[in-house]
Amino acid sequence: MSAFTQQRLEWHACDRAFVGEKLWERHEGDFEALGDRAQCALMRAPLDYSRPQLGELQVALSRVAAAQPQQRQGAIFFNPGGPGVDGLGLGAFFGRHWSTADPGNPVSPQFKQMSERYDLIGFSPRGLGAGTRLKCDGSAMDVEAFLLPDGNLVDVLDPQTAMRLLAQACSAEPLSKHVHTDAIARDMDLMRGLLGDEKLNYIGYSYGAWIGSWYASLYPAHVGRMRLDSSLNVFEGIEKTFASQDMARQRLLDEIFLPYATRHPQLFDLGKSVAELRSALAALSPELSELLFSSDFDKGNSKTIHWSWSDSRRIDLNLVYMKAALELQSLLRQHSAADKGQILAAVAAHRFAPDPGINELAVELAQQLATRLFEAPDGSSEDFSDELSSMAVKLSVVCNDSDASGNTHRNAAAASPSMCSHWPHPRIQRPPLAMIRQAGPILMLQSRHDALTPIDGAQATLDALPQASVIVVENEFQHGVFPYGEQCVDAQVASYFLHGTMPPRQSSCAGKPLRFDAEPYRVAADGNRDGNP
Repeated sequence: MSAFTQQRLEWHACDRAFVGEKLWERHEGDFEALGDRAQCALMRAPLDYSRPQLGELQVALSRVAAAQPQQRQGAIFFNPGGPGVDGLGLGAFFGRHWSTADPGNPVSPQFKQMSERYDLIGFSPRGLGAGTRLKCDGSAMDVEAFLLPDGNLVDVLDPQTAMRLLAQACSAEPLSKHVHTDAIARDMDLMRGLLGDEKLNYIGYSYGAWIGSWYASLYPAHVGRMRLDSSLNVFEGIEKTFASQDMARQRLLDEIFLPYATRHPQLFDLGKSVAELRSALAALSPELSELLFSSDFDKGNSKTIHWSWSDSRRIDLNLVYMKAALELQSLLRQHSAADKGQILAAVAAHRFAPDPGINELAVELAQQLATRLFEAPDGSSEDFSDELSSMAVKLSVVCNDSDASGNTHRNAAAASPSMCSHWPHPRIQRPPLAMIRQAGPILMLQSRHDALTPIDGAQATLDALPQASVIVVENEFQHGVFPYGEQCVDAQVASYFLHGTMPPRQSSCAGKPLRFDAEPYRVAADGNRDGNP
C-alpha cells in the first residue's frame, strides 16, 4: 500500500475540463469566487484494497483551503448522496456560501468561522467524474437506446428482462466489482491520510450518511466530527430503503401535498376535496402518471422539470405540475385523434389556473408532458456520458453492497426480484456495526416526513449509535436538511463542528411553513390532521 499512502497529490486550478461540463455549469460561480483557495487533484487508489497489487484507478477531489490556516481544525469531507452522484463541487459550494457573511442570517458568523478553520473537500466517488469512469458495457446492451432525454431509462421491456439486460451490461465491465461503499470509505481514509489529518470530519446526505456510518465502522478511531443527514437504516441494505420509498411517498402525497393543494384552491385550482383530488389522480393514464411522478432526485442540469419528493421548497411547482397533468388528460380525451402539434396548440389555448403566472407555468409544464408523451426517445440528441456513468455506479454500489443481515443475492432475490437478482459479483460484507460504537460523538439530522429516507430507518440507525444525537425537524419533508435556514438547526450544527458541542440524545426543531401557509401544517402520528393550523 505504500505506493498509494506515500503518493503526493498534485493540486491545480479547478477548471471546466477537469470538473466536467455539467458539473461546471452548476459550480462555476463557486470555484471562481473562491479563487486560489479552490484546487483540484487526482488521487491514485487500489482497485481492491485487500489486493492492492491487482491495479489502480483514479479518484478526483477538490479542496477549498481554510481561510485562516493558523486556526485550521482539519478538513470536512462532503458527500451529496446517490449512489452515483458526483460530489466534486460540494466543498466549493459550501466554501463560497460560508465565506460570505450574510447580515440577515444569525448563524452566518459561525459558518464563516467554519470556512476559516476547515479545509472543505469535495470528491467524485470512484467510477465518476474526472477519475476512472465506470460505464455499462455497450456490447451487452445498447444502454443509450433506453435513455430518455433527461437520462432516465425507458420502460420498453418487461421489468425482469430490462433488469437482466442492464445488470449484464454493467457487471460485464471489470471495474464494476470494485465500485461499492467499502471501497469508497477506504478511498476517503486514503484522502484523509494524504491530507495529513489524524481525524476525518464529514457531512454526508442520504446515501452519503450510509457511507459515513460504514467509514465509522471501518475506522472508528479516525472519526472526528461526523454529521449524518437523512440517514438510511444501517440494519438494511440500500435496496430495502429504495423499496420503502413507495409507501413513504404515498403518505407524503396523501398527508401533505393534497391537503396543501385543497387549502389553496384559488391558487392551484385543484378543488377543495382531498378525496376528489385523489380520485382524479387515480384516473390518470398510466403513461401520464408515470411521467408526472417520476422522481427529480439529482437530475443534474436537465432542462426538464420533474416532480420533487425531496424538496419542500418546490411543493408549489409540484402542484402546478399536477394541475398541468390533470388538464392535459382532459385535453387528450377531448381530442383523442389529435397529433402532437394539435395537442400542443390546444394546451397553449387552454386556461389552467386563474392566476396568470401559475397559468403560464402550467401551460409550459403541460407542453413538456405532451412532448414526452408523443416523442419516442432515441438518446441521440445529447451527451449521456455523465448519466451512463452515474447509472453504472448506482447499480454497482447497490448490488455489490451487502445488507446488514448478510443476505446473499439469491436469498434477497427470492423475497424481492430486482436488478441485483441478476448481478453476478459477490456482495461486499458490511463491517461489524459494533465497531461504530468506538467512534466519537456523531450528529444526525432528519426531517419528520422524509419520503426518500423515512424516519423509521433513521431511528433504527440512532438506536445502533449510543454516542449519537439526532435533531428532527418537525412538520417537514425536506430530504437533506442542512443548511435549513433556521437557527435551531444550523446553529447546533455549526457549534458541533466548531466546538464539539452535542445536543441532547433526541431533540426537535420546528419546521418552516409551506409557502402559502401561515403556520406549519401538522400531521398527527396516525396520518390525520391533529387539529392545529
